[in-house]
Amino acid sequence: MAYMQFFLTIKCYNDKNASRFKMNKLKTIIKLIPLIFTFTKPDSAVTLTESQIQFRTFRHAVGSDYSLQNDTFSSDIVNRTYKSLIIENEYLKVTLVPDWGGRIISMIYKPTGHEQLYQNPVGRPYGPQWDAFYYDWLMLWGGIFPTFPEPEHGKAWCRPWVYAITSNTPKEVSVKMTFTDTINYPKHPPQFKYGITYITCNFEVSLEAGTSALKTSVSLVNPNNNDVSYEYWTNVGAAPGSDPGKTRCDDQTEIVGPISTVKISTDWADIRKVEQPLNNDMFRFEKLRWYKNWTNDGIVYAWPVNGNFWGALNHKNKEAIIRIADNTKTPGLKLWGFGYNQSRSVNPENPSEYRRPFIEMWAGVSKEFFTPAILRRRDSLQFDEYYTPTVGLNSFTHANKYAVVNISTDKSKYDGNVDRQVAVSCGYFVTRPADTVTIRIRFRGNEKYVTIYEVTTSHQTGNPYNEIFRNIPVKDLCSDIKILSFEILSADRVLINAEMPVSISNAGTCDVSSCRETGRYTINKTSYKPFSFNFYTINGTYFGTGTQKNSVLLSKPAVFLAIDNNGICKRMVMLQGKKKKIRTWNSEDKHLGGL
Repeated sequence: MAYMQFFLTIKCYNDKNASRFKMNKLKTIIKLIPLIFTFTKPDSAVTLTESQIQFRTFRHAVGSDYSLQNDTFSSDIVNRTYKSLIIENEYLKVTLVPDWGGRIISMIYKPTGHEQLYQNPVGRPYGPQWDAFYYDWLMLWGGIFPTFPEPEHGKAWCRPWVYAITSNTPKEVSVKMTFTDTINYPKHPPQFKYGITYITCNFEVSLEAGTSALKTSVSLVNPNNNDVSYEYWTNVGAAPGSDPGKTRCDDQTEIVGPISTVKISTDWADIRKVEQPLNNDMFRFEKLRWYKNWTNDGIVYAWPVNGNFWGALNHKNKEAIIRIADNTKTPGLKLWGFGYNQSRSVNPENPSEYRRPFIEMWAGVSKEFFTPAILRRRDSLQFDEYYTPTVGLNSFTHANKYAVVNISTDKSKYDGNVDRQVAVSCGYFVTRPADTVTIRIRFRGNEKYVTIYEVTTSHQTGNPYNEIFRNIPVKDLCSDIKILSFEILSADRVLINAEMPVSISNAGTCDVSSCRETGRYTINKTSYKPFSFNFYTINGTYFGTGTQKNSVLLSKPAVFLAIDNNGICKRMVMLQGKKKKIRTWNSEDKHLGGL
């Protein structure tokens, strides 16, 4: 499609301006077409490829019951090979390993080439006789994987999961990985008390064409005639914006999400000292957002999880991995870090080192480890999670599978007697850049709207991240306004509506009381390049986009009166800041008058 559009542009220009072209110039342009085509949008089809992946580990052996055979551990590093499934579209390359914990081991964001998930360079078995894990040992690989029905990685983290390809079309690929708990390891530490649950966990990974949002669907099925106690946690090993093969978190890594308070038990005395205490085991969550402030190993529980998203952000390249889900179904968020100073310079090939430089983020159906959830007799629990990389954003206020947004104003309250303007900032990242959408920012209250920005666009030729700044005179707003909203709309629905409260007093009016015509200009369509100036009625209705014909220098925002095609007078407000060159404009063949 990009090739055809480019060719037609050349042809039309040549037909219209034939006398201006010489044949050698046209040949030069035509020669450029293959080069330009090389860098256009890649094929949007989703593909599934079977492959193999190697996991380097220190030599060790595991018994048929998955217990660690301690006498087999050595400092030799060996390669363990597993079957992998690679799902990719134009934005993501995702690697699954069903045979080792049913996990997503890799998620590469193609536009940047960066890895979003942690992979351990060398697996090191650790934890024997700690009484901390179900099999009394653990070895980290990383990625995103389901853990159940016990806490602390559960029973299935190192076992093979059965998989089935449930969809394999150019529009969508889905792989379902399944494990049923029939396990009773007789030597498990005593705090693991749920026993054999017979719960089946389905962990289905789906990727559609045209999106950077990877979907996981989790279903937990209880076939029993009795209620069952259990735990389920999705473990997310985050290392956003990493170079493939060199994944890590560093001093610029921040835990992001609407979390203000956390719970830290006395088991983790060093990290308790970092945050301001509130009461009992409750603390503010400020300094520990940054991985560099984790003074030692520790567990932190978000208490509570507010909103529907959380994730980790690499401030060096403003690249993040964000999880989006219905957190009423997964109210738990457990954070684990090995300690920044203890892990940042670790040599993974040293057999005495087990710490690694990354953050684990766990989404749970219960709020903390060793606190069971209940799955009722012959019942099931199902929920979807979306994981998307983002670029450009350094803070987050709203998210869903279509977009991640950061919307703010410089103040929460404005008084027209004191404040001259409202400063609005909105950054956003869309997960479907090629789709045509309308971006709209408006103030509203008591069924009155003042639209300050509206444009219909797609992001396929540029960055899916964009940032909009507007300074709005308070006099152009009204005291009825209570909300600032940012919306992304498709042709048939609202994709995301991000809202924040705002208070405005002693402002103008949002009503149109009268309108007088002060001059009429009929502006024919011209070949001048359009400016990004949009016109709106005072009640917020989008009116059109103007193009420059003549210019004068304005020292303040311009107010326009306009007559629409039906002869109805409308008051137009152009809110684009100071010193814009405007005099008369073409707006879809409408008549505009300059005031």
